[in-house]
Amino acid sequence: MDKKINSTVFITGASGFLASYVITELLDNNYRVYATDVREHELSIVSHQSDNFFFIKKEFRKAKKDIEELFQENNETVFSALHFAGISDANTCEKNPLSAYDANVNLTVEVLDFCKDQNILKFYFPSTALVYGENTINQTSSEESLINPLNFYAWTKFIAEKTVNSYCSSFGLRATVMRFNNIIGYPLKAGTILNDVFSQINNETEEIVIQNGNPVRDYIFVKDAVSALICLLNKDSDSNFEI
Repeated sequence: MDKKINSTVFITGASGFLASYVITELLDNNYRVYATDVREHELSIVSHQSDNFFFIKKEFRKAKKDIEELFQENNETVFSALHFAGISDANTCEKNPLSAYDANVNLTVEVLDFCKDQNILKFYFPSTALVYGENTINQTSSEESLINPLNFYAWTKFIAEKTVNSYCSSFGLRATVMRFNNIIGYPLKAGTILNDVFSQINNETEEIVIQNGNPVRDYIFVKDAVSALICLLNKDSDSNFEI
């Protein structure tokens, strides 16, 4: 892909599972990427030799001035923001609801404010299909489907979705919200059913045990999710989207 005029992006939560894959794909396609996160171990899959990658190892709230200075130093015009930062573990959200609300809703507003001030007009927000509830196996969902969040994590993402759409409508930004199913890929997360299954396979277990065998989740491979996101990033539209 040739470098385009709108190929500079800003990413929060850069070292997370999905974000690190997205960054790799963006750099492979000649995007310039400005990224921030409090940690960087997941970014081991990213080529740190890329002249198009600018990483600040700080939480977004503490990194704003550094990011602004980088934009100014490089005379950069940033067209898109991908906001991955937040708490994605449902159990953590249940145990720490105030922290979860702050990380998943309040922080989203602060990133939106930053985008408005920096004239970053396109805002991409990965949400979750859990806003529909747990019982969506083998069902097709759309924006008109019944919303039924069953845990606090799903509620924070749904509230953040509505906040994103309202903010963008008020201030002239373009919002794209993506309700992903459970994203899987390497490295597998400890404690998940897929990690348990592959561990049993690697240990040559005679009979694979999969709890009660009843499916309760839909899965999407991480590279498929990345491909969908990149397609949306390349789509030139003035409309707001929910995917």
